[in-house]
Amino acid sequence: MNSKTRTRTIILLILVLTMSLLSACMKEENKGGELEGKLEGTLKVMYFQENLFFQKYGNYFMNQFPNVEFEVVNTQWLMKYPAADSNKAFKEYIEERKPDVLYLDMSSYSYAIENDLLHPLDSVIQQDKFDLEGILPMVTDWLKKEGSGGLYALAPEFSTSGLYYNIDLFEKYNVELPRNGMSFQEVLNLAEQFPVKGSEAERIYGLSTTSSSTATKLSEAIFQMTNYYGTVQGLSYVSADGKNITIDSPQWRNIYEKVVDTYQSGIISPPGSWENDLFLNGRAAMIVEGSYYLNMISQAEGRLKSPLRWGVVTQPVHSQDPDVAPNMGLTDIFGVYANSPNKKLAWEFIKFASGTEVAKSLSRAPGGSLSVRPDFIPEVNGTALSAFYELTKMSDFSYPLNVPEGFDSILQTIFSRETEAVLAGEQTIDEALQKINAKGNEQLKEAHIRAALKKEKDK
Repeated sequence: MNSKTRTRTIILLILVLTMSLLSACMKEENKGGELEGKLEGTLKVMYFQENLFFQKYGNYFMNQFPNVEFEVVNTQWLMKYPAADSNKAFKEYIEERKPDVLYLDMSSYSYAIENDLLHPLDSVIQQDKFDLEGILPMVTDWLKKEGSGGLYALAPEFSTSGLYYNIDLFEKYNVELPRNGMSFQEVLNLAEQFPVKGSEAERIYGLSTTSSSTATKLSEAIFQMTNYYGTVQGLSYVSADGKNITIDSPQWRNIYEKVVDTYQSGIISPPGSWENDLFLNGRAAMIVEGSYYLNMISQAEGRLKSPLRWGVVTQPVHSQDPDVAPNMGLTDIFGVYANSPNKKLAWEFIKFASGTEVAKSLSRAPGGSLSVRPDFIPEVNGTALSAFYELTKMSDFSYPLNVPEGFDSILQTIFSRETEAVLAGEQTIDEALQKINAKGNEQLKEAHIRAALKKEKDK
């Protein structure tokens, strides 16, 4: 081969390599770009309740797209699976039913990305100039973090908690009103300033037991409050690998002792009192509740003898991370199924659900969930709900997944039994924690063995 031929060959090779690289780059740029399908026909959407889907999203969307019909793929049956198996069942169900729009929670969103079930949205968001700026940054930040920097879904709404307070009781007893960014210790300090005297039928409490409490006796209430307080501090009573109990520590000891003292002093309402909702009946100065509690306030105000003057500030936070919301979740996460033939229509629906029209609808009737768009902060009977939008970061705390199903109730039984001995003066706080840790570890190992045997049997 002469030198001219070699030169031509080298040039041709360079051209081929260059074209290949350009083609690869163009494919990468178009990833998530052009979408298949038309803006008409039947769209299959996963959701947990058909009527609610049409009430929140479907009817509004069909007004704009009259040539579209929905088939709602119900997800309620997934709730019967334990956490360890639900993601696997979720994937199998998607592959069987082939929905166009996936309905996800925060756990299944991460799983769906890892298993290539979602179509990336970054390119279409950019092409359509979809308004991400109007969405709470912590929402898109979390979605991107789980997607290693990419967006694979959008969430129209979120749920969170707040510290609700009775203005009249604070004024009557000359106690400073709660403020945003208080730690749980500061909340308890406020609660201690209210009187603890009076009959059980008439006295007031500084802090009420939450309506979601399942405790029927004092020791169970102490377990639930200790667990909640610990979660705010970023603590878990089980190690990250789900194999060891970690409750015998200085941090847990301080929390446990404080909660026991507070309950024994009569500052927090006793278990079971939530059935009469002391806060709504004007007998509790404060209560930590979810955003769903707004519905209960609205419903109660029609039957109360006198109007309830109330306010709400941010939920209790960790004093070292005052911008982090310990209890906040994305409730409706929608993504385009990677194998859907109707990606174009699926994206149009997700864009609509996360847009301003649905945000306006949520602001008109706030309930369990709130719009992720702070331009549409709602009010309830003249009370602004801006406190729910104050915290700027979502918590990284997650309960270890590798904990056998049902172990929580086992640990609560152990904890309650040892706490009863503390309340009776039969043992100290330190002795109780040592026993809870030892007995908890023993039961946790047995629970893992039972779970492994069951898994082997089910193969």
